[in-house]
Amino acid sequence: MGAIDLDFSEAVFQPGITDVSVRAVMGAVSITVPPHLQVECDGRSILGHFEAMDVRPRESEPDAPVLRISGVAIMGAVEISTRPTGEGGEVAKPA
Repeated sequence: MGAIDLDFSEAVFQPGITDVSVRAVMGAVSITVPPHLQVECDGRSILGHFEAMDVRPRESEPDAPVLRISGVAIMGAVEISTRPTGEGGEVAKPA
């Protein structure tokens, strides 16, 4: 019954598959990935929304990193978006 932001836009992934499992129950999970990362989604929703976004870079190497996101959204939402590396997501606070 809340929200969480997972920002992987600055993460360095090793070759192979990295699995992330999420559950959103009456809440939201927002996942940010860099545009060059291959992403596979396998999620279900019950009275909610699980964005099924499969992103594959134009030139994918056989040993390229893959982020596999799976899970469920029950009366909630899971959303995946991209943000280029170096474009921070936090708003600057006044000094």
